[in-house]
Amino acid sequence: MSNLGPIHTYRSEVDQIIRFGGSTRETTVRRAFHSLINAYARPRDLLLVEELPYYNPRRKKSVTPDGTLKNILRLDYGFWESKDTDDDLHEEIAKKFDKGYPDSNILFEDSQTAEATTF
Repeated sequence: MSNLGPIHTYRSEVDQIIRFGGSTRETTVRRAFHSLINAYARPRDLLLVEELPYYNPRRKKSVTPDGTLKNILRLDYGFWESKDTDDDLHEEIAKKFDKGYPDSNILFEDSQTAEATTF
């Protein structure tokens, strides 16, 4: 499988979901992105686990990203947050950071565009 294979599979799956379901909402199409991340993560012995609470010690509160990339020792390697295509992605990112979401090694996407922060 080429490096682009999972991306082509993702685009095809999103197109099919939209064609069959008639919706581009985050909750409808995000499962395809979850599969895309895991296609790249599994060969590296990582797994994207959905809806795990993340405790932000600076904010002293928990938030729940859509996914947390973990290894077998349950160490966090990164985070994922999906948004609707109708959302202003930059505005939504700012809101998530204001709520206490991790501000490094997190990927925000709306099935059309992705933005990442790294360490």
